[in-house]
Amino acid sequence: MIPPEVMAKIVKRFHWRLALADMSRNLIETEYDEHFFAVSTHGPYPRDTQILSIRSIAKFLGRSLPAAQYHLEEHKELVLLDGVCSVCQQASSELERELRRQRDEVGGGDLLVVAGNTSLMVVTPCPSSNLVSNSLP
Repeated sequence: MIPPEVMAKIVKRFHWRLALADMSRNLIETEYDEHFFAVSTHGPYPRDTQILSIRSIAKFLGRSLPAAQYHLEEHKELVLLDGVCSVCQQASSELERELRRQRDEVGGGDLLVVAGNTSLMVVTPCPSSNLVSNSLP
């Protein structure tokens, strides 16, 4: 029999993936939204859910694997060059709110915004959160 705490984590992961699938169908309308969704879901949150693979992101977006990889590489380059991702800034605020709401429901901590460079990405919280830095693997 599966222990209750393990079952709870499985249910949270399942709920998170269902919410992401729903968001990808209903809230992603532009390339900017696609980019933000890919970067956000590949990031290190929520704590109790797994980081999505690029392959999973591609499936959610209904895109090829190279198209999903492009969003992540583009983000890294823009942040490296400009210190901020101008594409993420143009994404729908509704998408960001829904990601934050779903993340809160799943029980993760603060919504993190990825501001990284090359293969090592630095993660900083949104301005409304306390300042914390983490490294992605």
